[in-house]
Formats: sequence, structure tokens, C-alpha cells
Amino acid sequence: MTYIESHVEKEIHQIADGHKMLYEKVDREFKEIHEELDELKGTQAAQEFVITRRLKQG
Repeated sequence: MTYIESHVEKEIHQIADGHKMLYEKVDREFKEIHEELDELKGTQAAQEFVITRRLKQG
């Protein structure tokens, strides 16, 4: 039991910590991608508005 507590549990905790760090990194990157996508959608909507106004005027 002592071996399990001192070696196996330690390694399991290290693996869990590694997974947690990877998850946090991926989560941050997805948030950045979503922010960029929202920005692009806003730009696209503004461009569509301008084009629609010009087509109605023309």
C-alpha cells in the first residue's frame, strides 16, 4: 500500500495536472478564436449593411 501511495498516486496526480493544464490552454485558445470569429461576423454584418444600402440607392 505504501508503494501505491508514494509512487502510483503521485504519477496519477501528475497526469491529472497535465490534463488540467492542457484543458485550460485549449479553453483559452477556443475563447480567443470565438472572439476573433465574433469580430469577423461584426465586420461582415457592417459590410452587408453598406452593400444593401448602396444597392437600394442605386
